[in-house]
Amino acid sequence: KPGPDDAVQPRYWVEAREVYLRAADLPKAPRWLMGWRDITNPTNERTVVGCVFPFSATGNNLPVWTVSAEHANLFPSILSSIACDFAARFKVGGTHLNFFIAKQIPVLPPTAFDRPTPWSRTDARIQDWLLPRILELTFTSWDLKAFANDCGYDGPPFRWNEDRRFLLRCELDAAFFHLYLPADEQGGWRPARRSDGCPCDETVPELAELERHFPNPRDAVAYVMDTFPIVRGKDEKRFGEYRTKRVILEIYDAMQEAIAAGASYPTRLDPAPADPACCHPPREIVRRPPTIAASLPDGAWVEPDVDDPADHDPTDREIVVLAAVLKAVGGPAPMHRVRLAAVLAGAPWLLTPSLPAGTAADWRRVIGDAAEPLPPGVARLQRPAYAWGAAVRQLRVSGDLLEDLDAKTWAPGPVLESIDTAGWPDGRAGFVLEVLRGRGDAEMSQTLRDAIQELIRAEAA
Repeated sequence: KPGPDDAVQPRYWVEAREVYLRAADLPKAPRWLMGWRDITNPTNERTVVGCVFPFSATGNNLPVWTVSAEHANLFPSILSSIACDFAARFKVGGTHLNFFIAKQIPVLPPTAFDRPTPWSRTDARIQDWLLPRILELTFTSWDLKAFANDCGYDGPPFRWNEDRRFLLRCELDAAFFHLYLPADEQGGWRPARRSDGCPCDETVPELAELERHFPNPRDAVAYVMDTFPIVRGKDEKRFGEYRTKRVILEIYDAMQEAIAAGASYPTRLDPAPADPACCHPPREIVRRPPTIAASLPDGAWVEPDVDDPADHDPTDREIVVLAAVLKAVGGPAPMHRVRLAAVLAGAPWLLTPSLPAGTAADWRRVIGDAAEPLPPGVARLQRPAYAWGAAVRQLRVSGDLLEDLDAKTWAPGPVLESIDTAGWPDGRAGFVLEVLRGRGDAEMSQTLRDAIQELIRAEAA
């Protein structure tokens, strides 16, 4: 069974710079991706073989969907549903699921998930009922923590339990059948409407023709399930029956009964979907004291003096420090962490009191006088306040800083390497981030003055 730390080892690798370069063209930098298998066939077990995976480079055989609409975290489960797969197979004529075919797949609109859940009185909206099941099915590895965070979950991954996963899939498939084939409270056909996401309102003759072939939606569900012969064959070989069809129909019927009675469908899962009891233990955080190599010469991270301070723009210095921090984080990181690291790297005396005695001595050795804390009541001459904001704006405009205001993250841009940060900026930035990984952002922020904390908490420069 897959474990929480298991990950796929790629065969081919792409430079991170090239990946971020492509991501810079997107309206919002993604933290996770979803794609589908290009090579397929309508005679396969499933036509649409999709997945969610960490933000990374992909080849042409794994096309990527970028969904900017609301409820993007529900999108992969729609494509993985049997109801959607049944419709998709009529679009595929060969062995490729190309983009122009993928665009024809009937996907429920985002508005469909904001409606009240017909088979539940405890989950206000349909998305509230779907999301815990999708989360437990998907988040089984730490690699997908970004996806879990976008689902509003901040705990550890869920254990891979085949029995639970089967029931989770069946409940989701039964739910999507109700959404794709809407029935009235008596289980009969409810005419399709534009408000349901259909291209047009269904006419009376069209509905009569549908009822001639399938008297009610349940008959259509049973027919759809019979069009998956490979799934049926595997079930009959292993269980002696078409178990998947039987369980989906049983859950579908239980949901219909709940709709008719105005009650809630009782889940078959015990404990309930996405229950903390189904999770792996939290990651053990081992805090190791940060170290500075003894081989590093004295004054290695001393900031050199400028020849003529009058001709020196302090913005240039802030750009170099911020660029070094962005390079060190390597990917999207919370804005407040990047700001905190930049403050500590640029004002090293603020960090010294928080370090263990031995580490503080090494910090002073490589930094010099700039690492010496001043006596109480004595302040250093501060650089102009405009310099930090100007540096952030310049890096944004040049594309060296990628900002996601929704996620409140900053990430290095595709050409950030063109800014020379070798020497003291890279050294300080790397060490400061090592300290933050051990101490935590919040704990370190509390050691700073209120004015500095306000700068770090700000969402934009």
